[in-house]
Amino acid sequence: DGARRSRRTAWSPILAGVTGAIFVTILGNLDGALQVGHGLWKYLLDSVPFGGFDFWRSSRMMPPGTEITEFPFFTFLYGDLHAHLMSIPFTLLALGLCLAVVLDARQTQGRRAGAPGERHRRKWSPDELVRLIAIGVVVGAIRVINTWDFPTYMVVAAASIFLAEYFRNGGLSLMVMIESGMKSALVFLMGYLIFLPFHLSYEIFFTNLEYTTNQTALWRFLSIYGLFVFIIGSFFVGEASGLISRRWRISEKGRHGLTSDPSHNCNNNNPARYGGWVGAAMMSVLSAAIVGYGVSASMSGWIGGTIPFLIIVSVFVMTGALRSLRSFRDDAPQLTFMAIIIGVSLTLAVGVDIYRIEGDVDRMNSVFKIYLQIWVMLGLASAYLLWRISFAHHRWRKSLGIGGWLWSIALAVLVVSAALYPILGTQARLKHRFSVLPLTLDGMAYMRDAVYEDRNGEIRLSYDYEGIKWLQNEVRGSPVVLEGVTPIYRWGGRISVYTGLPTVLGWQWHQEQQRWGYRDVVARRSNDVDRIYSTPDAVEALALLRKYDVEYVYVGQLEELYYPVEGLNKFDGGLGEALEQVYQNSHVKIYRMRED
Repeated sequence: DGARRSRRTAWSPILAGVTGAIFVTILGNLDGALQVGHGLWKYLLDSVPFGGFDFWRSSRMMPPGTEITEFPFFTFLYGDLHAHLMSIPFTLLALGLCLAVVLDARQTQGRRAGAPGERHRRKWSPDELVRLIAIGVVVGAIRVINTWDFPTYMVVAAASIFLAEYFRNGGLSLMVMIESGMKSALVFLMGYLIFLPFHLSYEIFFTNLEYTTNQTALWRFLSIYGLFVFIIGSFFVGEASGLISRRWRISEKGRHGLTSDPSHNCNNNNPARYGGWVGAAMMSVLSAAIVGYGVSASMSGWIGGTIPFLIIVSVFVMTGALRSLRSFRDDAPQLTFMAIIIGVSLTLAVGVDIYRIEGDVDRMNSVFKIYLQIWVMLGLASAYLLWRISFAHHRWRKSLGIGGWLWSIALAVLVVSAALYPILGTQARLKHRFSVLPLTLDGMAYMRDAVYEDRNGEIRLSYDYEGIKWLQNEVRGSPVVLEGVTPIYRWGGRISVYTGLPTVLGWQWHQEQQRWGYRDVVARRSNDVDRIYSTPDAVEALALLRKYDVEYVYVGQLEELYYPVEGLNKFDGGLGEALEQVYQNSHVKIYRMRED
């Protein structure tokens, strides 16, 4: 038994890490199970065909609102290289560095043989400085990559530094507060200074909060985070019930005294008795989740919202964290750190039910960006707590009785439900492709045979494919390329997207959102692009091309569909020898400005 336990202890942390990766990046929300259940219900009762799986619906879980409820797997599956996707590896790195700071502090205190309550004033070690600088650089990078994530991970970093000082000094003191503040300031300043050129030229147009337009119904919140909430609630309610049971045993001993039978005294501390309390607590979590889910589905506003529920969960989490802080147990740093990221996540969830970022479309992006942060942090914390339940607490877990079996079944159902989306969603997403292709990393491979049905006509992408490949191979540097502007969600912007070269105007609506104070400039650019392609006047077109330092003009099928023939024909004349044609295929012409 000892050998088996030793082997299990050796590999179980690895399994916990793999579980964390699965929770964060692979599993989906519970909408996949809801769709399957709804389809089976219609088939069994009304003999209606099951129908197709809607992979898109799972990212829009709050109809008729505009909220986006993406999770990492959907983001990867959809393949849109947005800021929220690019920041995920950096946020995971930031969390790892913050945990390293906390764990190192406890090890440092252990090396100094510090007891709880004993305080140490020491110099900042080189290793500690390196970690703080690394956190500053990573959190500073997050600020540049996806500004929405910066406040969250700056708070996590500051809280982690405070934890480190708390454990290093054996408790709370004025020195702990001062050291924490100084080190947090170092992290902030390092993150700012390392990207100073960016900040000096960066301009933000939305910097305030305003009251939100609506709240998230609890049943919808649980449909998104149900698996994570179940694991987290089970652990901390179990911890609280275990504490109550121990306090009760102490009270009973105080009232009745110890018996002369040692076995009776030992029985008060055996796993079976403790497991009974925890099993009941875990079943109470399951029951409360089911009742809350059902009740909230029929209610709206604050009563059916997430805030009351999340406040209750937060009380259990913070109670467990404070108890861990006071105990100075060996696992106190890990558990307290997990409680912090859970507490930050729950606070964010409550926050978006009260406030939104000014200028948002209802709560669309506020929920979108914040809920992704919550997913990453709750996913990691849930994996750790599940490991604690499954391995670290295996003695009482085996003695939970029927409650434990029911809890395990509920967990399995939730995991399978969350695993349905990656399977069914991927298949549904593949059906939206232009054509079936072999495995490849070439993001342009589909263009060789695809036909895009624009509202103005048909566009064979193979011609653009050839033109884009020419630009990729022949153009050096970052010259400005002119291409046509279309309404949103069409084929416009494809040249700048696939070459990385700057253009006069990309997706107009995104440019207006990101440069809100310069919408008139964006509108002028749109009008100027239209004039360059539409006007038959070579002098006017040439003046506008020089205004934007355009070096290449691209004319493809898209431009042929959106602009008049007489406007496009002027480019063949060279605009008074200012242009020369450098590439041509059946439906694409590329012109280059001659040097003056």
